[in-house]
Amino acid sequence: MIENLTDHNSICPGNPEDEDDQFEMESWKKQLDIYRERKGIYSDNKMKLYSLFCGQSTKLTQSKLKTHQEFQQCKTNYDSLKLIKIIWELSSRLMTDSINIKQRIKPNKIIII
Repeated sequence: MIENLTDHNSICPGNPEDEDDQFEMESWKKQLDIYRERKGIYSDNKMKLYSLFCGQSTKLTQSKLKTHQEFQQCKTNYDSLKLIKIIWELSSRLMTDSINIKQRIKPNKIIII
């Protein structure tokens, strides 16, 4: 998820080909149970990651996040991926602003004789 900043979409097991085959039906039910369990764990982990990022953010970062146009939707859905993207965007903007300020403020050369 974090490596490429995309959400993981797990694939739900398809319906069994032969619904009269008891073994195939039981196997399918087991696969469906595993799928649902993993999907629940994934959702819980995304929510925990969101809480971790918000909890570790400074008050300044939290106030900057609140001003972002997509933050309210992100907060409502506990979307940790969107939160990472917002933090990345804010950090990049801050870095760019910092570089621009440093370029504008050039110290005078001091020559010591």
